[in-house]
Amino acid sequence: NSAATMAMASNSSNINHNTIPILLLTRILLLLLLLCLSPNKAPLLSSNNNNFVFVHASLNEHERVSQYHSRNYTWPPLEEEYVPNTDGWKRIMKRRLEQVRRIEDISDMYNGWVATIHT
Repeated sequence: NSAATMAMASNSSNINHNTIPILLLTRILLLLLLLCLSPNKAPLLSSNNNNFVFVHASLNEHERVSQYHSRNYTWPPLEEEYVPNTDGWKRIMKRRLEQVRRIEDISDMYNGWVATIHT
């Protein structure tokens, strides 16, 4: 009987539904506080039920370059790194990378690199 099942489900909840707006407001206020304390590094908010974690996900340029070299990345991509590794695909990708290289706005250029490499 579905009425009894629904009653059991609502009684088994540990959260009083009146506290949900307060929990949401608390999360928003904590996020705003972290943004004010560190405006250059916007935190990510990960939430699962009533647990939440703030994570700083950005690297400064020195950390980014260090991580790049520690992972043995190369630029431009090596011939064997193209997927699929065919002459046609390499030709298309090299043409696109050359187009992106000529973009004047640095943010647009970065977005172009990311979009091209992840195709």
